Amino acid sequence: MGRAAEARVLFSLAEREHSFRLPGIAMADHTLGRGTDSLRSLEAAIAKQAHSGAYDIATAFAWRGEHAKAFRWLDRAYAQRERGLSEIKVDPLLSSLRGDARYKVLLHKMNMPDSL
Repeated sequence: MGRAAEARVLFSLAEREHSFRLPGIAMADHTLGRGTDSLRSLEAAIAKQAHSGAYDIATAFAWRGEHAKAFRWLDRAYAQRERGLSEIKVDPLLSSLRGDARYKVLLHKMNMPDSL
């Protein structure tokens, strides 16, 4: 919506245990052109929640345009059976991945039809 600075403030105010907090900060910082800060938040997310927040980490990589990393984290989310994957077809944070052949492969692996 073009309000990255506001989004960053809101993500910063979220409780520390929320899996979307650090990936959200990473996405906002990326949008604001703060590449180093974005990467730092994403690395912190990986260190803290690799076993429980793979889906949220994947969304941050997708937002940053790092599709190969996003798919690796989506595969990890699948292996961990994360709930967020149920939203994969409608999550706007993953829209940049939908034209990629790996997206259809993942949907197939999840037994989800390609179309809505």
